[in-house]
Amino acid sequence: MKLQNKDSVMNLGDTSFRRKNLLDDYKVMLQGITEQLEEWNTNNSSQMNFYQYVAKSGLINDTFYSDYYSFISDKFKESIFEKYKEKKEVENYESLMEYFVLEQKKRGRTYTNALVKIGLIDEKRKITAVGEALLDGDTKQDDIEKLFNLSADNIIFLRQLLKLRVYESEGENYIYPFRMGVYLLNKFDDIPQKEFCTILSLIRAGKTDEEYREILDKYKLVKNKNMSFGEYVARYIQEETLEIKFEEKNRISKEKFEKYFLNRKSKDKIEDYFEFYEISLDFFENRNLETYKKLEKISKKGSIKKAFGYNKVPFKFCKTLKEFFEENKKTIFNTENIEEFNKLFYELFRNSKNYDLIFEYNDMTIRTFNLSGIISFENGLVNLSYKWLSKHIFSEIMDMQLCSQMNDEKKEIFHKNFSLVEIFNLSNERIVNFEKKLRRENNIPEEISVFEYFSEKIDKDFEKKLEERFSNSKVCNILALFKNRENDEKISKEVTDNAKIPTIFEYILAIAWHRISNKEFNLKKSLKLSLDGDGFPLSHAPGGDGDIIAEYSDFDVMLEATLMDKNTQKRGELEPVIRHTTNLTIKNMEENKKTYTFFVANELDANVINIFRATSQIQLQSTQDREKYTNGIKIYSLTIDKIIYLLENNINYKCFLNKVFENYSKVEFICNNWYEEIWNNSIEGENIGKV
Repeated sequence: MKLQNKDSVMNLGDTSFRRKNLLDDYKVMLQGITEQLEEWNTNNSSQMNFYQYVAKSGLINDTFYSDYYSFISDKFKESIFEKYKEKKEVENYESLMEYFVLEQKKRGRTYTNALVKIGLIDEKRKITAVGEALLDGDTKQDDIEKLFNLSADNIIFLRQLLKLRVYESEGENYIYPFRMGVYLLNKFDDIPQKEFCTILSLIRAGKTDEEYREILDKYKLVKNKNMSFGEYVARYIQEETLEIKFEEKNRISKEKFEKYFLNRKSKDKIEDYFEFYEISLDFFENRNLETYKKLEKISKKGSIKKAFGYNKVPFKFCKTLKEFFEENKKTIFNTENIEEFNKLFYELFRNSKNYDLIFEYNDMTIRTFNLSGIISFENGLVNLSYKWLSKHIFSEIMDMQLCSQMNDEKKEIFHKNFSLVEIFNLSNERIVNFEKKLRRENNIPEEISVFEYFSEKIDKDFEKKLEERFSNSKVCNILALFKNRENDEKISKEVTDNAKIPTIFEYILAIAWHRISNKEFNLKKSLKLSLDGDGFPLSHAPGGDGDIIAEYSDFDVMLEATLMDKNTQKRGELEPVIRHTTNLTIKNMEENKKTYTFFVANELDANVINIFRATSQIQLQSTQDREKYTNGIKIYSLTIDKIIYLLENNINYKCFLNKVFENYSKVEFICNNWYEEIWNNSIEGENIGKV
């Protein structure tokens, strides 16, 4: 990634296409890229077709796409023309059509920028090996990667972020911002998000690796409260002011002003900036009340607050001029001459714009880093997840350069799906010695692999974190919210806004079943989800399995979750639930394990309930091995209310399972009353009434 100019900041996304559910949305867009039939070019329809693919997929919620189709349908041509006729590009129907085409192409290009920056597609918008691996969902992990206990999705983004370079606007120097972030987090705990993102956004290429480590080490002064964060940034992070040679050390001409005081979105705002400069300089030279009033008025403009006041009014205005100068001693007005005034005026603009850009792009930085699964942003504080392990991996085995080196290899690996061992060129001897050291320092017995030891430790930490985060009553309250899709926003606030609601439903349902089961299975392993560094869900991981598979010693319970209403369950859920259960049942038969499936929804269709019940009497074929069959499968349906009931009433889950499925092998005619009879029978003797 290359910065646009000296004063640009790192931007991993695009402000015109803000995303929350990055992982799911990136996969949708990648699928759209793979379906392109034409080479990516402004001279054909490829970019417009991609924009329309994104619009149809539901990733954007604007009226532009529907306006375009309304216009070409003729029926609403006149009303659509009335809506757009004020735009300077639009004069008649023909020019409006041209505007629609060009704007769709522009939006198509914009929407792909984030995919290019992270290496999922290349500059020509062709999917890379990395992008293909993300869609496939089957990335082989090396011995170092396995230690992190991450999903395939997490590993892909961890690899890409560790490879990510940010180049200076001119020249070939670059830095590795994610590596710098990891270096900081290895050294310090609980770094405020704003400070973390500001450092990584403002630090520039051009120094040596040793110099960068010294700069980052000096953050200790902030942590120890020996220096303010602002002073740290000004002294060690912020670059020198861009030298501007002003005409005759006097007023800046409008022509020169427009070269340096930029706003790429609106020329009107540059006009505001110049007017603010003129009035400010007038007040500097003639400190009278009339000019003061003009300064106060223009300072309250939104464009000025954003560009010169860190989103606030740049100066503290008072009743008298004397009070104003007393309150504003360290400002552009307290300078010796116009030359110094001009320099400070530009610094004010640059620093405020940087602040605004960092604030604007922070969210995208955090969400992208989150995809790696190794960084926690909980409660606004940044930490390495499972630092007791990750700090050893990053500091001891990976020789992480933080910037460009004189002997850099020219081989481009950004678009290759290389593992961490390949990225850092780790020898087998080095890996073996590292594992020996981990085994020795953690007293790991020889009969247990290092991977198994740390995997179990991470899993236990994960369960402990969820225990603290979600009480049983909170789990039940959140489950109840899923019964009404108008509660989606509440659910996002209660859990996470980085995942879609169906994904969050799987996550909370798994937690509920873990509690119902007395925590007798590995919760993290049961989740077929990619998780962020805080243990919150990101996306359902591909793989063709059921949503949740709880593995016990002699049986498995699969939970298939849906938020579909009962009118769409037959079409959307019957086949995959039967297929997943069949495949798992046949697999478990080889290990002499039983398989039980619960289909969980807010409301249940009577025919779906009965068809699932009937599959216990049907011979079914594996879709993974066509030569293998099972004589029936066991699927029982549960509502969200019933799941809540089981958790609230502390059910003996083994007794419940036995009673639910004890008669499934009997051949009998399936009537509509069987379902409630089995439910009520399965909870008898457990101090429970009917639901």
